[in-house]
Amino acid sequence: VQLDSLLAKQVELLRDAAVQERLKSLDWRIPTAALKYLAPTAQHCNSSLSHLS
Repeated sequence: VQLDSLLAKQVELLRDAAVQERLKSLDWRIPTAALKYLAPTAQHCNSSLSHLS
């Protein structure tokens, strides 16, 4: 039972890492002009994301 728990935790951490990598690559592809235009909503999304982590 303990091993299953550890394995589940590891899978969860790996999934989180994969999501972070995907977000970084998405950030890289978004033009800065779009970021400026989306700044208010992006900040709102970032604050809710940081709240979850």
